Amino acid sequence: MIIVLGIAYMAIAYKSMIDYAIKEHPTVAFKPGAEFLYAQQVSQNADQNIVQKSDRKTTPFRYVVIGDSTSVGQGAKVQTDNYSCQYAQLVLLKQHPAIKIYNLAVSGAKTEDVSAKQVEATIALDPDLIMLSIGANDVTGLGNVEDFRRNYTMILQQLTRTKAKIVLLNIPAFSTSPLLWEPYKSAAHWQAGKFNEIIQEIAKTESNIRVVDIYRGTEPDFRRFPKLNFSQDKFHPSSAGYEVWTRVIAQTLN
Repeated sequence: MIIVLGIAYMAIAYKSMIDYAIKEHPTVAFKPGAEFLYAQQVSQNADQNIVQKSDRKTTPFRYVVIGDSTSVGQGAKVQTDNYSCQYAQLVLLKQHPAIKIYNLAVSGAKTEDVSAKQVEATIALDPDLIMLSIGANDVTGLGNVEDFRRNYTMILQQLTRTKAKIVLLNIPAFSTSPLLWEPYKSAAHWQAGKFNEIIQEIAKTESNIRVVDIYRGTEPDFRRFPKLNFSQDKFHPSSAGYEVWTRVIAQTLN
């Protein structure tokens, strides 16, 4: 009887979470493949014409973003509120006259999807910077540790063949999500922690890879201000939530 009740509870909890996030309070589904161009404003001075002419010849800093819905920016009011666009405006424009962002991420992607469908397109763009946020769907999809390790290793083996600096955002803390019922919440949080250990372990093998600890870095703000930092589906970050992500990224890479 206890087993039957347990199975019934798990089924009801799962259906309730899915219905709330997808049917009742869906977020904007941004299309993959978006491109964004940011450029420094030309100063108003006597040399303005010379500066403008120089800017037209400047090759933009090439910034490629891959991964899942958090890289797409799902949950934000507009896609330019995602972490990549915010980081470009907050940090990169102070270092480069022009930034071109190629967002190849796909909502719902797992590590195997990034390896099969996003990596080759990334390499073809000859990027200067690659940011990757992947793993959350491996957790919620009940992926096993060895599959995750193999897929993530394959991704980095391919990406490190480029000249790009590679930044890995680890998996966020599921324990802060208002959407998840127990025991899903605790199980997902634990699994994310195990997968993050793998990310850190793999990243140590290459000197041009940096890991941003989204798991610990964003957890205090998301736990303290869930209504502000989560979108209406109570799962994805809101525009304000992505601002928290951006701050953690900037502080880590400073």
